[in-house]
Amino acid sequence: MHNLKRLEFSRCKELKALPHNLGALTQLRSLDLSETGIQELPDTLTSYLYKLESVNLGSICKFPKDIKNWVELRSFIYSGKTNGATMPRGLEKLTRLEELVPYLVRKDIEVSTGTSYYSTSSSIQELADLNSLRKLKILNLENVRGKIDAERANLKDKQNIKDLTLQWEPKEGEGDDLAVAITAAMVLEGLQPHPNLEIFYINGFPGLEPPKWMASSSSLPNLVKLTFHGNKCENLVSLGQLSCLKILHILHMNSVKCLGKEFYQQEEVGYKGSSAAATTTLFPSLTELRIQYMEDLEEWVAPSQPDNSFPCLEILQISFCNNLTSIPDLSLWASTLRHLDISSCFKLKESIALYADGLQRSVKDKEELDMLDLFSALYGAPTKAS
Repeated sequence: MHNLKRLEFSRCKELKALPHNLGALTQLRSLDLSETGIQELPDTLTSYLYKLESVNLGSICKFPKDIKNWVELRSFIYSGKTNGATMPRGLEKLTRLEELVPYLVRKDIEVSTGTSYYSTSSSIQELADLNSLRKLKILNLENVRGKIDAERANLKDKQNIKDLTLQWEPKEGEGDDLAVAITAAMVLEGLQPHPNLEIFYINGFPGLEPPKWMASSSSLPNLVKLTFHGNKCENLVSLGQLSCLKILHILHMNSVKCLGKEFYQQEEVGYKGSSAAATTTLFPSLTELRIQYMEDLEEWVAPSQPDNSFPCLEILQISFCNNLTSIPDLSLWASTLRHLDISSCFKLKESIALYADGLQRSVKDKEELDMLDLFSALYGAPTKAS
């Protein structure tokens, strides 16, 4: 047993505690407590195990107080509730970490002046030297104080990060909404990732508009999947310029009323006055687009050059957008569509009726097209046609 390298208790739901002498397993590399009843690690695990490379705490086990001895750690995962939780001390020393899910930002770090204490920043600076990270989920970003504070995480120079989640929690009764929105916008501006990023998830962002770097195709040239969830942005700009983007999910963004021209690109006028929009292919790699739970969305405007847009679109889902009245003529993209789902969008009745027959004619020879729920927007009950 002393040479045991992997210890997995996954799905042992009746297991409530670990033995205190577990620290004697000094060769242990991997510990998995997912789906167990274990609520706390014995102190010997953090005091005597120096070779741990992977720790999954599951959803119940508390964070240990100090993990500075886990110098070989590559993966640290916790999937439970984070209310009131605090990250372990010593995390900033684990420079071999490749997966950190999640990192919880603490509100203040107190610095002593000899006679008193004052707060200079949040704890996000603990991420500064973790340059081996490949997957990172940052929660409680409402505790970051501004752009300068956010920049201390040094995300822009972490070239190994491929998968990044940024998440804010709603704050009630703490200042006015405008001040919160301005601070959040500054924070996101300072959290610009390295251009190598491939998967990006932004959740609960209370700012009114995305940062400037998101409007630049050169900032996210390798991005493959992008998800906006529960953000308060009123506009989504220039997403059509992301050349490698294959999957785009826009969910629960109730401040967006229109997906208009700015959704596709910012027009750049040439020296002769001609717009570059006429020759640029928009969403050139996108294969999947989901627009869901957008309560105030009223209109999705067609791109100015529809023939130069969505050339690879295979999956389109629009659902639970109760005020949506207008969308582009989807027959424009019928040559590539394989799955179409429009459901619980009851105000789309007239818009759908205008092009539904044309869409079916456009795809009548494509038996593989799955037009799931297309007419539930009309009748309120899902149907399936091919």
